[in-house]
Amino acid sequence: MIRLASPAERAFVCKSWVQSFGSSPWADSMATPLEVKRNRLADAYYRGHNALVDRLLARPGCVVRVAERDGIAVAFLVAEPSRGVVHYAYTKTLYRGEGIQHELAGALWEQPAVYTHKTHAVDAARVPRLWRYDPYPAMGG
Repeated sequence: MIRLASPAERAFVCKSWVQSFGSSPWADSMATPLEVKRNRLADAYYRGHNALVDRLLARPGCVVRVAERDGIAVAFLVAEPSRGVVHYAYTKTLYRGEGIQHELAGALWEQPAVYTHKTHAVDAARVPRLWRYDPYPAMGG
């Protein structure tokens, strides 16, 4: 079932987003040599990205859609559909490859859009052909 996220699911969305994006090249580049040695994410990344996610979720046009299986949220998509912006898409590992993000995006899947977060898991062959990467709308652009 696809539905809008409930206020109670905000913690799941924030935690999953920040943790999964922590494996991105962007997050990797912020680690100090000591953090790299200890295999830790950069403190700067956590502070900055938690704040960014909070700001994005508070935007008036921001929508969080959730895919539910057996009463449990297994994926989400954060977007500003009126601007043609997708901020983040997350699917729990067990449910990947089932087309859930296609369901969550709905009509936006077939429209020109930008996505603002790119991880190692983003496979160009699976991103809609009319979408392009541009991080700046997430930063207020």
